Amino acid sequence: GTHVNQAGSLVAPERLRFDFTHFDKVSDEELARVEEIVNQKIWAKLPVNIFQKNIAEAKAVGAMALFGKYGDIVPVVQIGDYGLELCGGCHVANTSEIGLFKIVAEAGIGAGTRRIEAVTGKAAFTLLNEPSQGSSAYRFLVKTTIEGIPDRIEGLSQQIHQLEKEKESLTAKLGNTELNDIKQSIKKIEGVSVVARKIEGQDMNGLRA
Repeated sequence: GTHVNQAGSLVAPERLRFDFTHFDKVSDEELARVEEIVNQKIWAKLPVNIFQKNIAEAKAVGAMALFGKYGDIVPVVQIGDYGLELCGGCHVANTSEIGLFKIVAEAGIGAGTRRIEAVTGKAAFTLLNEPSQGSSAYRFLVKTTIEGIPDRIEGLSQQIHQLEKEKESLTAKLGNTELNDIKQSIKKIEGVSVVARKIEGQDMNGLRA
């Protein structure tokens, strides 16, 4: 909306931070749309031209002064026919040099101010590749395909739950058998019933039962 303005930024070779005014959290759908638009412009191989202009002339031709204080002569960055703004950050000669853009975080940093952090190029590729590497390792452990991992985990969870129930049942039966043996080993010593027995494989709940 018209209420959104840039409130700060950091531009490095493989990462960036963009602060902006906004009253609410940016939804996952909106972030996905931002990623889509940025990557479309990257893959469109738009030329990036940088030239110096008097600030009044730059604004007159439509350059956006999004943030910061500028001197009389300012760097103007033109990205194809898509964008024209005043900017002194890290630049490329063509958008295709960026390679890939991936948002990694979105959060509030103050009243009415949000921050988006993203990675580009090799850093973005590495980030996107990490989950697939992990999934490949996990699929061998659970003996299924990557797509079948969720169902396989659910099945294993149910098996574990069933085995725990069977263990409890068997433990209870063994406990009853052992209890009968204990009763038969009771001895009378000076009129007092005494039993001594070492019990193994039982926790406190099992002993109480």
